[in-house]
Amino acid sequence: AHLGQPSVTVGALLCDDQRMRQLNSQFRGKDYTTNVLSFPDEMPEDGMPQDGMHESPGPTPRLIGELALAYGRLIAEAQDEAKSLEDHLTHLFVHGLAHLFGLDHETDAEAQDMEAAETAILASLGIADPYGDVADVAGTSDGTRSVDGRKRAVF
Repeated sequence: AHLGQPSVTVGALLCDDQRMRQLNSQFRGKDYTTNVLSFPDEMPEDGMPQDGMHESPGPTPRLIGELALAYGRLIAEAQDEAKSLEDHLTHLFVHGLAHLFGLDHETDAEAQDMEAAETAILASLGIADPYGDVADVAGTSDGTRSVDGRKRAVF
């Protein structure tokens, strides 16, 4: 627990692009590879498992969900954007966590709020703003969209 907040845990799957395409198709109905998918946990707010079993006493981290990351896609994106793989992977992990905590980017306002949160977290880790220096690519078919001249990935 940090700053009085409960501890959480996240499951993560690092998979190939083909597996990510299957997951994206199965869970989102989108037949293409994406870089990260978020799967929020469906445990009730009270933290008690639905099967009636009780958790062990003490501060057990709460599972908030799972992330899937497409390794091949991450490498290609990092190279295309001249970023280190470590920084890009960290950004997409943070992006996935933001989704698990309820943030989204369906509207421009939501995207701006989500990007501000991501950028602040990444800055605290010494990672540059991933949205800051990318050219406008509105109208491309590479899974991105542009709002206010900044490239945003559509996850």
